[in-house]
Amino acid sequence: MFRRQRNSFLGCFFTVSGGFLLLSLAPQFNLSAWTAGAYGTSYLFGVMAGSFLVSAASKKLKTENIYFLSPLGVFILLLSQIFFDSFLYLLAARFLFGFFIGSDYPISQVFFSSQCHTTFKAKGLTLLMSSWYWGAIFAILVFWLASLFSVSPEILLAAPALIPLVVLLTRLPYFSNTSKTSKKGSRDDFSSPISEHWSKESLLNLGFLCVFWTCQCIPVTVILLFGPSIMEALGFSGSGSFFQLGVTYIFFFIGSSCSYLIIDKFTRKFLALITFALMALCLIPLLWADSVSLWIIVFAFIGYAASYGLQTTLDYVYPNEIFDVKIREQAIGILTCVTRFISGLSAFFFPYFLSNFSISSIIISAVFILVTGFISTYLFAPTDDSSKQK
Repeated sequence: MFRRQRNSFLGCFFTVSGGFLLLSLAPQFNLSAWTAGAYGTSYLFGVMAGSFLVSAASKKLKTENIYFLSPLGVFILLLSQIFFDSFLYLLAARFLFGFFIGSDYPISQVFFSSQCHTTFKAKGLTLLMSSWYWGAIFAILVFWLASLFSVSPEILLAAPALIPLVVLLTRLPYFSNTSKTSKKGSRDDFSSPISEHWSKESLLNLGFLCVFWTCQCIPVTVILLFGPSIMEALGFSGSGSFFQLGVTYIFFFIGSSCSYLIIDKFTRKFLALITFALMALCLIPLLWADSVSLWIIVFAFIGYAASYGLQTTLDYVYPNEIFDVKIREQAIGILTCVTRFISGLSAFFFPYFLSNFSISSIIISAVFILVTGFISTYLFAPTDDSSKQK
């Protein structure tokens, strides 16, 4: 389980670190709003491409090799950034970070859910999702310390190589064991052509989860990728910006951790509905960010973060309960691909919107997206009985 958690940790660390890196890279390379958006988005499009490749060609690929090579590729790319002084290379490297991380997403979830006992699966998946926020909190800590000691951008780009190195070392025993037994096993249970095993109900559930995950992802992706810029627009600066982001990400983690206690006490649909409603309500005070106290903004973000953290565990629980094991890897890959593509587009345009529209207009858009998620969940979410499949 801890091997799976480290992939989520690494994924969120790269997502959050992009916003801080942009603060130092923007003046160094004289980035415009569009190139800044491209830097933030390239990682998401990389995740989309990697996830799509594995889910579409999993039957032809030795995914146990990808499970080992993913952190190795990230480790090499991070170190290589020391030797290049080109923004285009940094852009390409960030895309490849996302590609390697994205290729790992479907594998990790399917391996975990297939090996986990049914009675513990939902709670285990909530723990797996919680590790995502460890990466966010660690990124805040790293870049806060870097700001205190005026660490150069070159070191900031390469230093995170220690994380995939640790992941790589923890996966070596697993890779060694699977290499010895790979000829004896078969992956027929984990993948199939898209035309097989997909019932009408599975396709409808896939459509619902694409909408559910997208409505959830767009607002938070912007916060994770461009958190420092958003904090500045809301009136925070310096240490106050790190404090607000740190508190927000801690409550992401607290919310997801609390879901461990309640995931089996409420229906999935009720949990999705109540958290969509709470997230929208908590963002509404930010419409008056220019006139309200900074503490109101702090508590608004805390409420949003806790509600979001509580809901995000459904991102892992829903697919692993709704879809049969024969199509689960494909379903997770498609979900990751679709949602990262749409979130990537929103992230690409966000720097432009931030420089040309008020922060209130952006908050209104976020609330509208969350209300859309609430309505679609109310209308199309599967019942609790139909979601708990084998």
